[in-house]
Formats: sequence, structure tokens, C-alpha cells
Amino acid sequence: MSLTRTGAPDNHQHQQAVLLAHRYGLNLDEDEQEELAWIIEAMGLEEAEAECARSRAMLIRSGQLDPGGESVDESDECPEA
Repeated sequence: MSLTRTGAPDNHQHQQAVLLAHRYGLNLDEDEQEELAWIIEAMGLEEAEAECARSRAMLIRSGQLDPGGESVDESDECPEA
């Protein structure tokens, strides 16, 4: 299912997206942050939290994230500018 975006999320939704991703131990790139901000704007914070929980569970099951929230290959990543 693909959702059509009706507008760009504002800075507040973007900040909420970054904080929400951090709370769930997710390291999102710019596009993923924008998508999460759009979910917050279009569907609400509760749906965005559910999406983060699903993503976290998938990453844990696939071995890309440990249950403590650390990326398996986090030591190899460069810090974001």
C-alpha cells in the first residue's frame, strides 16, 4: 500500500520524528525522517509510534539491532554531520 503525501511536514513534526526514532533506537536517514514526520502529520503520533515499534521489532528479528537498541554495525558508522 502506498500513501500519497499531501504536503511537507513542518519543523515540529520533523523534530518529533527525530525524537521518536531516537526513543526506539532507530538510526534514520533524511528520507526516513521525512517519511516518519509525514506519518506524524497525516496519521498522528500514535500511528508513528506503532510504525517505529514495528520497525524496531523487524530489525531485532533480522539481527540488525540488539534488544538494547544498539545497531550491530554501529561502531563502523560515521557520525552524522
